[in-house]
Amino acid sequence: MGLAAVAAVVVIAVLGVVVIRQDSRLDRLQGTVSQDALSRAASSALVDPGSRTGELRSSDARIVVPVAVNDDGEGFLFADDLPALPEDRTYQLWGLVGKQTISLGTFDGRSRVVPFSADRQGLTNMAITEEVAGGVPVSENTSILAGELSEES
Repeated sequence: MGLAAVAAVVVIAVLGVVVIRQDSRLDRLQGTVSQDALSRAASSALVDPGSRTGELRSSDARIVVPVAVNDDGEGFLFADDLPALPEDRTYQLWGLVGKQTISLGTFDGRSRVVPFSADRQGLTNMAITEEVAGGVPVSENTSILAGELSEES
């Protein structure tokens, strides 16, 4: 009887480990599928003649980051060339709409493609600053990359 109980505990433990590993594999697969779908959508927006595109450049032009905003206002920043930041820092993406500068979101520099939403018609210029983790409502930092979007088509 005692031996059967020990065997049952071992079987349950092994099954638990198998379930955890499968769950982990599914999470990784889901992340890969999501990243692939995001990359495809971003690439499509970049080559779509109806999208507004541009490049954000560092002041020395050593870093160039493409950006595209499609007809639906879905934006994509190709952030491959940006270095990863420490845990307590973040990149913040800004857009100029009319005369108002608005935050379009934050990201850590570990993502190849950064999605954002924007008013496609009003967005003219974009910039990236480095901020404290979580971002800021108004930046007091100089932009590390900046650029214009193409005109409306």
